Amino acid sequence: MLANSQGGLGDLAVDSNNYVSAKAYLGLQGSYAASEKLSANARLFYAHEFGDNHYDVNASFLNLPTTGFKTRGAKFGRDSVIFGLGASYQLSEGTRLFLDYNINAMESQISQGLNAGISFQW
Repeated sequence: MLANSQGGLGDLAVDSNNYVSAKAYLGLQGSYAASEKLSANARLFYAHEFGDNHYDVNASFLNLPTTGFKTRGAKFGRDSVIFGLGASYQLSEGTRLFLDYNINAMESQISQGLNAGISFQW
């Protein structure tokens, strides 16, 4: 339980919760070597969530612990489409730079991500 106590009437105690996410993915991924050092990749996936598709939060006011309440988070879709593009550049044997962009679109939500980094293999 997490308690937010600032000494006021609105201080909250929030229960911890566990949720299950079990996703299945089906799709295609391909890459193209533009040169010995530079490559590009693309991916397109369909994903289905078999686990929880909403989040509940149980809480109570610290000054009134017997009057708990539950808030239900937004329900999100179980099906989504994931599209991504990426590129990598081989700096040396076992070392490469990479840049990846992904978009995940579902019924009522769109999320995007950009990842950049350096990868070492030995």
